[in-house]
Amino acid sequence: MSTKPKTRKAPAKPSTVASPLLGLIDTHRAAYDAFIEAINRLNEAENAATRRRWNKTCNAEDDALTAIWAHSCETPEDTQIKVEYLLSMPHFLDDAQKHHVEALLLSFLPQTNDEAA
Repeated sequence: MSTKPKTRKAPAKPSTVASPLLGLIDTHRAAYDAFIEAINRLNEAENAATRRRWNKTCNAEDDALTAIWAHSCETPEDTQIKVEYLLSMPHFLDDAQKHHVEALLLSFLPQTNDEAA
């Protein structure tokens, strides 16, 4: 399996925003970097232990990205950050999973008190 790492140019963080979304983006950036490292390791040595690490890394990156898709933006600036970050991802819609799209759509609905807790 030969997969070349994709580069991405993430939008600059506005310094005036203190948003949970920025933490989600930072988490995803770290998970994505680990994902790229795992691709490189997988290309170097294909074995069971490498495959387990690969699956764990893929799952962590997907969970981090899903958290961004699902984040309910509270301000227009938050929405802009979310949209710009998602659009900056390589193959943004090509790699979108059904659960990503569902999370994104649900993020636009008002949260109930149960969901906010």
